[in-house]
Amino acid sequence: MKSKFVVTVEFGETDPAAIVFYPNFFRWFDASAWRLFAKAGLTFDVFREEFGLIGAPIVEARSKFIKPLRFEDSIEITSYVASWKQKTFNLVHEVRKDGEVCAEGLEIRVCAERLKDGSQGIRAVPIPDEIRKRLSADD
Repeated sequence: MKSKFVVTVEFGETDPAAIVFYPNFFRWFDASAWRLFAKAGLTFDVFREEFGLIGAPIVEARSKFIKPLRFEDSIEITSYVASWKQKTFNLVHEVRKDGEVCAEGLEIRVCAERLKDGSQGIRAVPIPDEIRKRLSADD
């Protein structure tokens, strides 16, 4: 399954060099990830109520910036799960302007639950098969 998220770059998202300030990519990646989850029927409430999870927190994030983006550029972010492990999955984000890749992002996420000892701690748990199935479905 893939999701697409269209963004128009705002002036306040640029830096003194008049290009997108890099933290904005990570904000867009997260927004795109939650659109993918919603498309798969995995809203925050579903993570919590159906699976007993707090969601899918990021444990690692990185990006490669290929071409600069500027104020008023219209971009499309395509997000999808590229691979699975027992407790982690790799979520890829491809940023395109006019069909050309301008940036790539990778988030490594886990399914997590709160510790049962009453503390505020969390722990990664094996990814439920139903979550894998939903995020791997054909569009």
